[in-house]
Amino acid sequence: MEKREPSHMLDLPAIKSQIGEVNFCFRQEVTSTNDWARDSASQLKAGEINLFLAENQTAGRGRGDHVWYSGPGSLTFSLLMPCPFNLQDPRRGLLALATGCGICTALRSWGFETQIKWPNDVFFRQRKLAGVLIESVDHNRVIIGCGINVNNEVSCIESATNLRSHASDPVDLSEILIALVRAINWRVSSIEQAPGELIGLVAQYDGLVGKLVQWSTGRKTGTGVAQGIADDGSLRILTDQGEIGVHSGSVTVLSNL
Repeated sequence: MEKREPSHMLDLPAIKSQIGEVNFCFRQEVTSTNDWARDSASQLKAGEINLFLAENQTAGRGRGDHVWYSGPGSLTFSLLMPCPFNLQDPRRGLLALATGCGICTALRSWGFETQIKWPNDVFFRQRKLAGVLIESVDHNRVIIGCGINVNNEVSCIESATNLRSHASDPVDLSEILIALVRAINWRVSSIEQAPGELIGLVAQYDGLVGKLVQWSTGRKTGTGVAQGIADDGSLRILTDQGEIGVHSGSVTVLSNL
């Protein structure tokens, strides 16, 4: 087996013992942890929470046709868990935001002042640190895929960053993963019970509010000033014609106001 650098090693027994009531599955390499979770879903109980962790993805995905690159020292994992509501629900955007809040909460405990970039990214110092991909399995379960740049090399991607670049030493992958799984699980599981708390956290971590942005839904494109996130998870944008709500699509920051 190839010898790994300390910053790339995972303490599998520690992860398994410290992630609570979460079933743990690990592989060194997969095409995509979301695909792996989907393929495994039929053999797993509907009410359980399952963590699928891989050292490397050969065909990681983002939203739409985007690709998520991963390498030694990154974290790529998926959580297969009960969904608090049907993905056709107008509030479905809250799933990615709750996941983003979980990521921010965990990483801020290490001193990384991360921010959410609607709809499904986490940024640090204006660069992309993490991405989230939400996919449904059935009416009762959802797959939450996460990719986080920790100790991996990202210098070839101008818009990306990693935690290692902003820390004095390599970040412990296992400790970060355990904190992330706990925080994401809690945030997603409590959407129904504490929606106001979630919206408050989103407002606290929102990295777009007050910025001039360009939004695109594929069919429509426009510009305006981000006003924050509505209770249903949509992005509020003030345009020349008034305020609108964008429920899906992509957003690019044009400038700070």
